[in-house]
Amino acid sequence: MKTKNNPTSIRKKLQKALLFVFLFTLIPTLILSEIGMVVMGRRSEEQLIDQAVNSASVFTDGKAETVSEEMNGIINCIEQAAGYTEYLYANSSLFVPRKMKTPDDFSSDVTGNQLHWLPFEKGEEKNPSITGEADMLSSLEPCFETLMKKCPTVVSLYVATLSHVNIGYDENVLVKQNLGAYNPETADADWYKKALQTGKTFISDTYNDTFNRGLMVTISVPFSVNGAIHGVIGADINIENIRSDILDFQTGVKDGYGLLFSNDGKWICADVNEKDAQSVTSADLLGGDAAVRSLTEKADGVIESRIRGEEVYISFDTVQATGWKLTVILPKEDIIAPAVRNFRMSWYVGATILVFGIFLFVFILNRVNRNSAKLSYPLEHMTEQIKKVGNGNLEYHSEIQTNDEVQLLSESFERMTLSLKDYINNLTAVTAEKERIGAELDVAKNIQASMLPCIFPAFPDREEFDIYATMTPAKEVGGDFYDFFMVDDKHLAIVMADVSGKGVPAALVMVIGKTLIKDHTQLNKNLSDVFNEVNDLLCEANSEGLFITAFEGVLDLETGELAYVNAGHEMPFIYRAATGYTPEKIRPGFVLAGMEGMRYKSGVFHMEEGDRLFQYTDGVTEATDKDNQLYGMERLNEALNRCADATPQETLEFIKEDIDRFVGDAPQFDDITMLCLEYKKKYKG
Repeated sequence: MKTKNNPTSIRKKLQKALLFVFLFTLIPTLILSEIGMVVMGRRSEEQLIDQAVNSASVFTDGKAETVSEEMNGIINCIEQAAGYTEYLYANSSLFVPRKMKTPDDFSSDVTGNQLHWLPFEKGEEKNPSITGEADMLSSLEPCFETLMKKCPTVVSLYVATLSHVNIGYDENVLVKQNLGAYNPETADADWYKKALQTGKTFISDTYNDTFNRGLMVTISVPFSVNGAIHGVIGADINIENIRSDILDFQTGVKDGYGLLFSNDGKWICADVNEKDAQSVTSADLLGGDAAVRSLTEKADGVIESRIRGEEVYISFDTVQATGWKLTVILPKEDIIAPAVRNFRMSWYVGATILVFGIFLFVFILNRVNRNSAKLSYPLEHMTEQIKKVGNGNLEYHSEIQTNDEVQLLSESFERMTLSLKDYINNLTAVTAEKERIGAELDVAKNIQASMLPCIFPAFPDREEFDIYATMTPAKEVGGDFYDFFMVDDKHLAIVMADVSGKGVPAALVMVIGKTLIKDHTQLNKNLSDVFNEVNDLLCEANSEGLFITAFEGVLDLETGELAYVNAGHEMPFIYRAATGYTPEKIRPGFVLAGMEGMRYKSGVFHMEEGDRLFQYTDGVTEATDKDNQLYGMERLNEALNRCADATPQETLEFIKEDIDRFVGDAPQFDDITMLCLEYKKKYKG
């Protein structure tokens, strides 16, 4: 390190440090600013796209509904005409027929607004039954005239009956002389055939009219006479008449536009020159066959496509009346144009920040050069002192008198060294005490474990039963305990208990409780008396208010009779060959050490050879996973029956593994203690 005889080194370090701090502050700031602007630009772009697409979806839905309503209005008019025709047939006597003309009856080509008829076959125009029915239908003319005024998009109306009457009514269309016969039964006339077959209103696919009236669609409605379908009324709708309504709208995007497609994916209305109409396909208009398939397979939605190299969003909805698909094309470039402008502006802002940063850096560097010499010596002196502290010498004394922040820093460092000395001394004492307590807890844990029966098999010379038990404490030492011992040669006692609380206090109460229960369990002594005496003794020295839930059972190995007493503990599970594991519904008494003078009731149930008893503490059923769900009695019962054929040791191992899988990484809050006893055979003496 340089000394005060060469202070320029500190000055250079200050300059380098400030330069480093400045650059590594400014550059990340600029980078983060630019990243933030890019992210904001992207989010703005996504929001604009979502907004445009949502607006287009709402628009197409509304526009499709409008077109559907318009077509439904036309359909309703035609259905009314069908109803009028049925009325005419039913009440023909109320109407005056007039002679109907065929095209051959006109002296020259005439404009429409003229009711006329064509024969199905040549010569039928002279059939009196046909001409008579045609003359009767002349009364349809006022109805047709009203319908056309009400529905301007209808350009032709016609009636064809099963009796070969064929009447037409055209508006602004030349009726040609020598038009000849027209038989819809043999011609390509889906409007007639489909309406007769289905008995319902039929809407044809779009087609180019033979009279060069443009793109058309036919709506046909069957009508009945005397309850049977007798004919069809058809109406030609000029799609060009509704073209402007479909295509002339505001999408909210500069170059957005609309299209109309048939239900089989053919385009109906599009902004296409007449000379190009034959060569332009739906795939050309939508950007590929995949977009056309999406249009035909779905009722509505939004898809992405590329039309003539330009990314677009296509929003579409179904015109319910006809099955047509109304679409709105939104160029992505137009949607995100505002975001692009904002993005460019962000770069201008970034450049401005950079220029300002450069000027700021020059100014700061100049100020550093002026003040570094003044700062170098006190900093150097303090650095030497700090180095000594770093080497372990905590005797730091501030000698800097600069009346500025450097002096305050030096004085603060002096106070810090004093606090550090005190902290180190305290930490040394606390660490030693913690190590001592940890060592004592390890000893206590080992002592507690050794107090519980832990050598298995516990009675290797006894063939009448098999028993196994485990205890997993939640802390170094726990409050749960179990015990089993022979009262005499043919009586086996088992104990399962849980001390309230955890840690050392619970462990101490556990030792007392275990000892008292075992000492007071004697042959020919009722278990209720055992718990009565143990409870009174525990209450005498229970200054901490801890209590014990406990279950004790004594199995007569000769008869299989198990006497038991329960002080507020969980009910055991009993395995029987016929039923599997089921909970033995034992009424619990009051806890031990809870109240002096309590009297406990004992009970008895019988075990057959091969039966098993499973007892446990609430640490099993109240084991909790990360979502605070309890393991519970029902899950425990299911797990026990999954290992119904296992030995007592295998049963406890299986249940512990099942609990561990359920709990996962959640911490263990309570001791987990289990015992399983299998009554294998009766005692023979």
